[in-house]
Amino acid sequence: MTCPPTDPRIGAELPQLPHILSGIVAAIGLTDAALHIELRLHMRRWHILDIGVRPGSGLVAHAAAAHTGVDPRMVHLAASIGRPLHPAAVTAARGRHAATCIACCYVAPQRRTDITLLRHSELADQLYGSDDVLGWHLNAAETDDRLYRPDAGISVGIGAPDRPTALARLRSLVEPFDFTTQTRDDTKLLSPNERTPVLTLHHLALTTADQAKAAPFYDAVFGILGYSRGYTSDRLCTWGGPGPELLLYIVEGDDAAPHTHGRPGWQHGAFSVDDRATVDAVHTAVLDGGWTVVHGGRGASARNVPVAPHYAVFQK
Repeated sequence: MTCPPTDPRIGAELPQLPHILSGIVAAIGLTDAALHIELRLHMRRWHILDIGVRPGSGLVAHAAAAHTGVDPRMVHLAASIGRPLHPAAVTAARGRHAATCIACCYVAPQRRTDITLLRHSELADQLYGSDDVLGWHLNAAETDDRLYRPDAGISVGIGAPDRPTALARLRSLVEPFDFTTQTRDDTKLLSPNERTPVLTLHHLALTTADQAKAAPFYDAVFGILGYSRGYTSDRLCTWGGPGPELLLYIVEGDDAAPHTHGRPGWQHGAFSVDDRATVDAVHTAVLDGGWTVVHGGRGASARNVPVAPHYAVFQK
């Protein structure tokens, strides 16, 4: 875990949070308090998992104070005794660092015997002597009891001018001591030449002879999948979401006949979703819109294709 997040999919949806958090505060009816709220981002939508009327634990308070200049523990304490901080004092506060990073660092099972308090006294000295370290805590245990497998690890908070610098600084401190921010068992650090490239589909461009008729179909179906309409003109519509961007162009040239299944070129595209309810929702949206379900859908599994059995709906 890193905070702030480095995954671009999370960063792209952060602008939604002020509105969502304001709604949470209004719904609870609190005027002065510190809240610890856990959310999950799924299909470009934030889902509330937990709300606690308390400051965050671990190094969350340290990171918040370093970034904003306001210690949420003091906010909570002041409110609990009936002397809440004045809003002007909160807005006027300034943090010491423009960005902070909290990372939970892990150790592969085969390396756990190397994680001892004695060996890591040098790491402790480095952490204590660094002005940009907001705090840290180490979980280490030495025992021969095979029934007891301690989760060796370390959490470190770093302050820096920006997120990449904070994360790079943290890794430079912990990785020489067998800790890593990666969760896989192999903790070997790979050079850029050794890394396996990961290819993702960037966008999908389609054409239509009737944009006014086709665009509502994609609004309905892709809206269920977490997409929303982006750019719109008389020749192009786009949709952005959790997967590749979708572009819908007006067909150019004399060949404006609809593409039929089996002709050279496009065959079909498929999106993977987390549950059957989403498949059923797409199926319903297609029928409600008057479009055609080719096969599959509610209660049917697509087993007539040479891949693992799956629950799907195909439409056009």
